[in-house]
Amino acid sequence: MKNEQDWIEEVRQIFNDICIIHDSEIVRCIGFHVGHDDYYYRVKDIHGKEYLTSGVGSIDSLKDIYPGYIGMENHFTINQCPKEAEYIVTRDELEIDCRHCCGKGKIKIYD
Repeated sequence: MKNEQDWIEEVRQIFNDICIIHDSEIVRCIGFHVGHDDYYYRVKDIHGKEYLTSGVGSIDSLKDIYPGYIGMENHFTINQCPKEAEYIVTRDELEIDCRHCCGKGKIKIYD
């Protein structure tokens, strides 16, 4: 069974990728959220609206499987959803502000 850190690191691998979640929605993965009783993906839609979606369902990067990925990336950028500078991890309870390099940007843990 995956622990919290395993989840955070797994989602970090698709940070800023255009992904499909729950087999139906196309979003940009920007981070991870640790809730009181569940884990959530932190995502943005093509218009830049940020929201959390349950980690119970799947999230799959389209980067290496969709031939039109570069065009899709351009559409997200043009429509107010450019790549993020930092991988964001939030928690419901903790007050932590920690940054370190992760190779795909920075990680910022906060409430």
